[in-house]
Amino acid sequence: MNILWDFDGTLFDTYPAYTMMLSEILGDSVEKQEIYKNLKIS
Repeated sequence: MNILWDFDGTLFDTYPAYTMMLSEILGDSVEKQEIYKNLKIS
């Protein structure tokens, strides 16, 4: 079985999907822009 992980946007820009997912989990406690900014930190 082969598994391909791409969390840094090399093959696909996954940041918007992760931002939406975390926004739904966290609710209104954190702004989407703040989530997106923190996801981009290596």
